[in-house]
Amino acid sequence: MPAIPIITLVVAAGSAIYSGVAASNQANNEEEQQRLNNESTMKAAVESYGDLTPKERDADKEAAAGGIKAQSDYLRSVGEMNVMSGASGTYGGSIDSMLRDLKTTRGRNISDVVANRTTELDNVRAQAEQIRYGARANMQTRVFSKPSAVGTGLSAVGAGAQGYATGRTIQKGLEEGSTAISSGQ
Repeated sequence: MPAIPIITLVVAAGSAIYSGVAASNQANNEEEQQRLNNESTMKAAVESYGDLTPKERDADKEAAAGGIKAQSDYLRSVGEMNVMSGASGTYGGSIDSMLRDLKTTRGRNISDVVANRTTELDNVRAQAEQIRYGARANMQTRVFSKPSAVGTGLSAVGAGAQGYATGRTIQKGLEEGSTAISSGQ
């Protein structure tokens, strides 16, 4: 009955090889899933960045329109003041004082426009950073261990040796049992 040790050797080695191949396949599947998840995360981040571009354009348009309006209001006020002062005969210090007030108001309005634009662009930059950090946080970087062919082979050899030893023990027990039966014990 030398077949029992050979059978247990083959079964144990085959089982070890199957386990190694299954583990390798599982690691490959998990790596592929991780890659797909990371692609999806990057695509979402890129789309989110695209949403920021119109906000930047809007901030620039508002700043340009606000600057033009502030300058236009100033020039209109200066024109009205000149016409009214000419009509009333006002001259000198009171006109200069009113012009200083108008220039101060214009400066404050333009300063507000610039501050609002800066705030809007800072908000856009902050959102971009949040998108970048969020994408980085959601990226998966897990490393999957895969058994090597050599490792699987060594495992199969070890399992085969153990299976062979188990088969020899079984065979020896069967031979001793059959000897005891044939001798009448």
